[in-house]
Amino acid sequence: MTTTWDRELYLPKEWAQDTARRVAARVPETVEFSTKPQLAQHMIERAITTQVPFAWLTGDAVYGNDRRLRVWLEHQDLHFELAVASNQHVWPDLTGQKNGGSAGGHGPTARLGQAVGG
Repeated sequence: MTTTWDRELYLPKEWAQDTARRVAARVPETVEFSTKPQLAQHMIERAITTQVPFAWLTGDAVYGNDRRLRVWLEHQDLHFELAVASNQHVWPDLTGQKNGGSAGGHGPTARLGQAVGG
């Protein structure tokens, strides 16, 4: 089962820097530019803090290509499966570095999974 339990406004960098456009769209001054992976991390942090029960996280290559998000998820001991581009370097196990295309997926995008903990 999949459910939506949180949301964040993604504001493209061009909009974040365009005061007239922000005013016209009534974008609050407190909203700043953040990448989609940064927004995802904030939402996951809130879920952990408020003890929202979840078993897995999934995401497309927008999230999987962000190494900082992948490393952060690993340090949180979370189960996740993210798509990664075939040119991304990953360490899916202890056998060493691989690119996304050889990490278990097919085509220009592969899946990178992390299952840790009990």
